[in-house]
Amino acid sequence: MQALHLARDAAIERLVAAHPVLDEVGAVFTAAGFEVDLVGGSVRDAILDRDVVDLDFATDARPEQMQRLLSGWADA
Repeated sequence: MQALHLARDAAIERLVAAHPVLDEVGAVFTAAGFEVDLVGGSVRDAILDRDVVDLDFATDARPEQMQRLLSGWADA
């Protein structure tokens, strides 16, 4: 099980290094008191050491809250 955790951690480090926006999105949502998680194919692809071409997020923020958080920062 330890090897699996090490592989997962290495995949996350590679993913964040390749996509700095992950830290930025996390910081914006966390500062506002929301959770945000990376989900979907990007997680799978990172673990399998494949190129990640898109990022999918899940959050407990409502759509209007997401728009407020991301307005002026990204196309929301």
